[in-house]
Amino acid sequence: MSDELTPSDAATEADIPAGFRRYLAFTGVGALLAQGNPCVLAVTDARAPVRMAPGSTTRCISRLLSDNLAEVRCYSSTGVAIECCGHGLLCSAAFWGSRWKGSGHLLMGSVEIPFRADGTRYWLGFSRPEIIPAELSDDLQQIVPGKPLYSAQVGAASGYLLVEVGEIGELIAMAPPGAALTALTDRALLVFARDLPDGPDGPDYRFRYFAPQYGSPEDIATGSAMRLLAAAVCERYPVATLTALQCSPEGGVLYAEVDGDTVWVGGHVQETDSR
Repeated sequence: MSDELTPSDAATEADIPAGFRRYLAFTGVGALLAQGNPCVLAVTDARAPVRMAPGSTTRCISRLLSDNLAEVRCYSSTGVAIECCGHGLLCSAAFWGSRWKGSGHLLMGSVEIPFRADGTRYWLGFSRPEIIPAELSDDLQQIVPGKPLYSAQVGAASGYLLVEVGEIGELIAMAPPGAALTALTDRALLVFARDLPDGPDGPDYRFRYFAPQYGSPEDIATGSAMRLLAAAVCERYPVATLTALQCSPEGGVLYAEVDGDTVWVGGHVQETDSR
């Protein structure tokens, strides 16, 4: 299919096939309270459109390709296809995993992503990104709360900027940078702080993720951001697993395991409605 949009390629929420399901991904559990990130999933035999009309939430379309392999295409609220949608993939893993005894593969674009189930959690296996330490410019330091403890970049100029700060309170109080970030860089911004868990189930880190350049002033719960956080933390400290709380207003609880060149990102999925 061509990536150029034609009138027939556009779709509306009414075009999503009957039998859609509504999910929340990266929901909280136990003492870790979080609403999670909403997603609508439709399973169909047809190829997904290039884009959709704007809608109120992330929408994903999935189709079976072969045994234990399904294609997934996700769209933002603006209707644009998302290159890598962690919460959409997690919801798709929950749907297909319930039919494939817990494990399989999902194809998003040209990338095949393995998934597995571990009790009530689902896990997605992503390639481990290269973390490149980089100093913040003076202008970017004005956006970040407090004095940065660490900063790094991932990917090209339109990739990601990671910044560690020292105080959780400052992280939580931080206002979404919006246009100020867009004016300075094409990179999405991941800001994180180390936590001191009260018990074995508490978060090791808290973070927030901003991508106003791509229509997301602040993400709710972001699997792709957790992949970056886990890779950065495991390069700096002798740990291979971590739990993080994404401190958006709705909140998300995310888990990670680093295994060689693979970062497994995990979370709980709750189905809220199906028709």
